[in-house]
Parts: sequence; structure tokens; C-alpha cells
Amino acid sequence: MITKRFFDYHPCGIPLYSYELKGSGIVSAVILDYGATLNSIFIKDKNGVMRDIIGGFDKVLDYIDSGEYQGATVGRVCNRLKNAEYEIDGVKYSTFKNEGNNVCHAGRFGFNAKIWSVEEFDDENEPSLKFTYISPDGEEGFPGNLKVSVTYTLTILNGVKIQYEAETDKKTIVNLTNHAYFNMNGYDNGSMENHLIRMNSDKFNETDVELIPTGSFTDVTDTPFDMRKPKLICDVLFGDHDKIRELGGLDTNFIMNDYDGTVKHQADFYSPLTGIGMKVYTDQTSILVYTSNRIKDTEPNMKNGVKQISHFGACFETSSMPDAINHPNFDNTLLNPGEKYNKTTIYEFSNDNEIISL
Repeated sequence: MITKRFFDYHPCGIPLYSYELKGSGIVSAVILDYGATLNSIFIKDKNGVMRDIIGGFDKVLDYIDSGEYQGATVGRVCNRLKNAEYEIDGVKYSTFKNEGNNVCHAGRFGFNAKIWSVEEFDDENEPSLKFTYISPDGEEGFPGNLKVSVTYTLTILNGVKIQYEAETDKKTIVNLTNHAYFNMNGYDNGSMENHLIRMNSDKFNETDVELIPTGSFTDVTDTPFDMRKPKLICDVLFGDHDKIRELGGLDTNFIMNDYDGTVKHQADFYSPLTGIGMKVYTDQTSILVYTSNRIKDTEPNMKNGVKQISHFGACFETSSMPDAINHPNFDNTLLNPGEKYNKTTIYEFSNDNEIISL
């Protein structure tokens, strides 16, 4: 079942809407046409208490004023590009520098700030929404007219499936992700420091002080970043490592083991308090885990007036590697005319047993 509701007016006067997906499972989700944004994911915990397990806002101005991309679709190119520039076939392109000398999450007005068109595909078991946006040639410094679609499907296995598709009429770069902040206790229930986390990753991208990849990789062995077996995330966030102390937690791109371009189970996130767990499936090469280190309580309040705090949630940003266009040894983010960008991520939820244990 799909329920469309008025959400808010954009400052330019355009009405914005929310769309609630309810299927035959135990999960429901609310998505906005503003930013093709995941606004809420609801699931009952092991005691039958309804929890909303992602952050978000009640007003569009709070999405606009916040710099944390809550639940948004991020593109054309997520994460960072060094010096806000790149080269395609000998032609240099520059983007807006919105993070020091670099660009993060595609500049001033990325896909998170766009109003997307919506198609509804109602189904009693697996309802879905297809959001579409056409990014004109040159927008934010990226070449080609890019037609982008993001389809959210509520699956019978209690998953929120996100399928990203794009086509271009000129060679360009594309790297899309979702920026939801997950807290299996509920976004309004404090920190997620009691959670267990697992990452199917032997290594991560080494980065400089500006979080730009150096081109090298760091082995997780004998570091707090080793989450190949389930680990309390508080042991990671306060682990003995210079990079973690520098960042106040994780802002780390983990390279997935056994990558072959098919959708695989690559990460877990679980709260013993509520019994709610999440499995992350993706066909992407990497997952950037960001643990809301930089969020301040001066940020706009979230839904129902809940204050934002550091470590309230964790993002699992499935994507290609950051700054890939500037590193020949990274995965390819180029898209040619006639090709189709097609990537899938599934966040699958459970509330009836411990999906991971120490």
C-alpha cells in the first residue's frame, strides 16, 4: 500500500509530498520527493514497541539548513573529489568547493536538494516508488544530460531495496548513494554506541587529513577497524588509532571482500536493546561508514523536536570508492553514452532474534 501525504512547501512555493510504503512484512518506510529522501523506517522491536530507526526532519527548511544529508540520495558523485576537479579524455572539469579545497557530495545543490518526479507501483506485498530527475549538462560541473532514477521497494523479506539507474548523452562520472543515519534503538533514543557491527572487509582506503584517498589501502588486521567478526561499535569509536582520534569515530571507506558485481551480504548492524538488526546487501565495491562524528546539537532538531547528537546514528554509504576518477587503481565511475549505470543496495531488517553475536 502507498499513502501520499502533503509534507511541506519548498521555499520557492512548490508543494512537497511524502510517500509511505506498507507491504506484507513488518517494515514500513516514508520517502520524500525532496531529495528522494528516506524520511523514516518503522519496525516494531522485540517487545512490540514501534521504532523509527533513521534520522530525518519534519520540515523542508531543516533539510535545507542541515549539512548532514539526512536520508538523502547523494549524487551525481557522492563523497569527495580532490581539489574539486577531475579530467575526462584530457578535458578538465571543476566543481564547487564546498569542503575546504575539495568538493563533498556533489557541490552546492546536489541531488539531495532536487525535487524528483514520482511514479507509484502499488502492490500489497512489495510496493515501490520510482523517483526520477534529469540533471542538465554542466550542472555542478558535471558533463552530460544525465537521467537518473532511484527506485525504493519494500520487500517481502522486510528489506528496503534501493535501485539506482542512470544514462547520459555525454561521457561523465556517476557515483550514487543514500545517506540515511541508522540507529536500531530508534533515532530518538540516544547514541548507537551499544550496537554490534560487522563489516566484510579486509582493508579500507587510506586518507589524508582532508579525508581524500591517498591511493593506498590499509589492512584492518590488529586495528579497531577490524570488524570482520561482530564487534561493539563503542570499541571502534573509542579505539586506539590516530585516525579514529582525529575524526572522533568512523568516516571510513571499507573495501568489500569477494566483490564480483553481484548483490552480496556485506555488513550487519544490531542493537541488543531492541533486538532490531540490519543486514546490508550491495553490488557496490565499498561501503563508507560514517558515525555522525561531526554532528552538533546546534544542528536543526530532528523529527518531533529530537536534538541531534554526535554518534546518534551510522551511515552505510554503499558506493564506488571516493575520488575514484583521480585514481587509476580504483574502481571505475565513468559512464558513457549508450551504457546504463545500475546499482542495488538492500537494507534488510529483523526484530525476532540476534542476527549477530559476539
